Amino acid sequence: MNVLHHMTHGIQPSREDIKLLSELLHAEEGMLPVEPTGQEEWLSTVIQKPWGYKYRVYVDAFYDLWHLCLRPGESTSLHCHPRKVTALICLHGEGTVRLLSHQQHVKALSCLHLGKGVFHATENSGLTDLDLIEVEVPRNKLDLLRAKDRYGRAGLGYEQPPRQDEVSLMYPGAHRPGSKLRTISVQQRYQFSVLTGQAILTHPQAQRLLCVSLGIAGALQHTIEIFAGHEYAPAREESYFTILPLQEEREPVYA
Repeated sequence: MNVLHHMTHGIQPSREDIKLLSELLHAEEGMLPVEPTGQEEWLSTVIQKPWGYKYRVYVDAFYDLWHLCLRPGESTSLHCHPRKVTALICLHGEGTVRLLSHQQHVKALSCLHLGKGVFHATENSGLTDLDLIEVEVPRNKLDLLRAKDRYGRAGLGYEQPPRQDEVSLMYPGAHRPGSKLRTISVQQRYQFSVLTGQAILTHPQAQRLLCVSLGIAGALQHTIEIFAGHEYAPAREESYFTILPLQEEREPVYA
């Protein structure tokens, strides 16, 4: 996996982004929603979207990681996150991330970093499901402003789905108090774990995993660091969210 990315070189908001954000904030009377602490049970379920579905795979006081699955031809809304930075990691498929001034192609193992307030819409431009990991810092799922949406959600806040049983459980993380981890993806295509830098360095197989740093120092600086274990020497005492494909090859599910 030939990836090594740092949030500090991500796409930053343009004048057009700031102008549109100001207009939306005026419509919201200057108020932005905040994720309620201790009342996020509904965020641990699979959240159905008109473009597919998403669900949380890891969360702590700083980092929030989600698995997104977009169906072919579908697209998220044109939206921004005014208070958090985002990294989109493509695990499978092909897509197009549309910004206000241009667009960028994403494919398997590519990564795109977006600064606060950058408006973007992600579209599945391939023939199979588009699998993404979305990394957000700081944690606040309700930090969302929608400008345009083909499904009529422009101007609306984040959906709160009806209460339902979890498809797979999120387990308490051993590395950090209050953290939670989902170890297997809903479709059983990926395995998720949290490893120390020491474990990545001492286990050759672990070095082939895609890793996302969970360092508090990076979180305080609003940076996101993503790398492949065989390319980079991680800090031995640090913790990393890791992704391992359970199925190396998948047949197209759409003609």
